[in-house]
Amino acid sequence: MGVRGVVCGAGGALGRAVVAEFVRRGDHVVGVERSVESLRAVAEAYPGAFEGEAADLTDPNQVEALWKR
Repeated sequence: MGVRGVVCGAGGALGRAVVAEFVRRGDHVVGVERSVESLRAVAEAYPGAFEGEAADLTDPNQVEALWKR
């Protein structure tokens, strides 16, 4: 299954709610967050349906690197 959603701020309360809705619909989600620990917690909550990418989206270099992954 391909990625069906990208959630920025996936480790926060709103981001987690959005991830939960994507997963509830059967989608695979990539979450972006600065905190690796937050991403790890979300990944543990949704094994196989979520993958996290640590990046600071206020840094253009990190955004560019994220899209090249």
